[in-house]
Amino acid sequence: MGHSEVSSLIQREEWDDLANYIEEHWVELTHSHRESLVSALNAMPAALWKSNARFAAAHEYANFIPARGAARPTRYQHAPGAEEGLLDTLARLTSQSAGARMVGRFDDAVAAAEEALRVLRQSPAAATQAIRPVLPDLRLQWAISLQLGGRLSEAVRAYERAYDEAIRHDNTRIAVEAAGTIAFDFAILGMPTQAREWLARVPVYVHDGSDTVHEMAALAAALLATHELDLDEAGRILADTPAVSSETWAMRFFAESSVESIRGSNETFATTLFALRAAHPAALSASGLNDILLRIAAAEAALQTNEPARADIVFADLAARASTLPPGVLEPLRAWRAIADDDLSAAFVIASGPLSEGTASPGVAAELRAVLAVVHLRHDQRDDAVAQYVACRKIVSDERLFDVLHRVAPDDLDRLEQLSGQPIPPAARAALASSPPRVRRPRRTAARLTPREIIVLRHLVQGRSRAEIAHAENLSQNTIKTQTTSIYRKLNVTNRDGVVRAVMASPGLLR
Repeated sequence: MGHSEVSSLIQREEWDDLANYIEEHWVELTHSHRESLVSALNAMPAALWKSNARFAAAHEYANFIPARGAARPTRYQHAPGAEEGLLDTLARLTSQSAGARMVGRFDDAVAAAEEALRVLRQSPAAATQAIRPVLPDLRLQWAISLQLGGRLSEAVRAYERAYDEAIRHDNTRIAVEAAGTIAFDFAILGMPTQAREWLARVPVYVHDGSDTVHEMAALAAALLATHELDLDEAGRILADTPAVSSETWAMRFFAESSVESIRGSNETFATTLFALRAAHPAALSASGLNDILLRIAAAEAALQTNEPARADIVFADLAARASTLPPGVLEPLRAWRAIADDDLSAAFVIASGPLSEGTASPGVAAELRAVLAVVHLRHDQRDDAVAQYVACRKIVSDERLFDVLHRVAPDDLDRLEQLSGQPIPPAARAALASSPPRVRRPRRTAARLTPREIIVLRHLVQGRSRAEIAHAENLSQNTIKTQTTSIYRKLNVTNRDGVVRAVMASPGLLR
């Protein structure tokens, strides 16, 4: 079956047989032989295709249906008739959206996709019903534009509608791509259970290897394997899934760099990222999801290096994009950076916000509770440390987020296990044992202040002047100045604000 049979029926002008053939093989034609379907619908007499609801819906759309293979702006073309109907309008907006996103104009791509969704919502039921068979293709394009525009929550909803309608109309190819992409989005949003559920919903679809539809499902599976610290499996998935789509390059790099970051293979990260950006038009990584993923990958790599200056630059760049990031993406990275810097007060403030709001996804919540457990542990606040560790442990176990525990220093993790009496899950223990240790910045040793310096420190944090301290302690101002200078040096600060921050991070300094 295929192009030869359709061509033969067209040449013999056996239209009824052609119509019956298309009906019988509709699913296979739409999946794997779209060129033949386009030829058949264009050749068929108007009276015949108008008498069949499915043919009528597909006829005007036939030359617009995306073919397999590499994406290209010229693929999405459609010439409406004299009077633009619903399908003409949706095809035009879809063409605008796809064309815009392929050249990096993601705001325009999102706007056109949102306009198409609005038009569809406001259309009469009869008009919508007439084009149902081709809506999965259109919805998929709108969802891709929303996703690459960084609108992940809206994209997930759009992909879900595309999936539902693809299943309803036997469009397996669209269902595969939609389900796989939803799984990927849930994986990067810290919702692995939902990601696994959507991977399980990917239908069986066999193709010759040139199609792009399985790539997103593979990237999602690689991210989930990385969460479980099964780096060999993640690497195998990526190696077995060649890059065949021109629009997934940043997503693939994000998945690959997630594996390499945990492995500690970050020596060439900056060079690789520079080469990757140079290989694509600058507009494609200047905004939207591509920009977000590349910056997150850079921040993750920076956390694995012992180069504070590099981390400063990377995190400053990420903070500049804070308003464009999905909820909960930035806080765990900033909190772990604060832990690496021994800035425990900052780590506490950063981690507490999303948890108090109750909006954190499981992955984000696990990260932030791990941070708080470490902060409380280092402050010797044992009950609070245990409470946060137990809550984190449950999420890690339920969601198989073993990579969260990989961030915690081994001595901190051992201490939390001892205090709580709850060892980490056996599967997590095995995964940690087989994973390379993280690169960690040497922890600052506790400052050793003399008894007299501790007294002066108490005055400093209360905001008293040098003269007031000298008067209260019956000492000269020069003596207070000398002791203040010594305190600054030991705490590695340059002013009174730095002293206050150091005390907030380590209250034990006052004892």
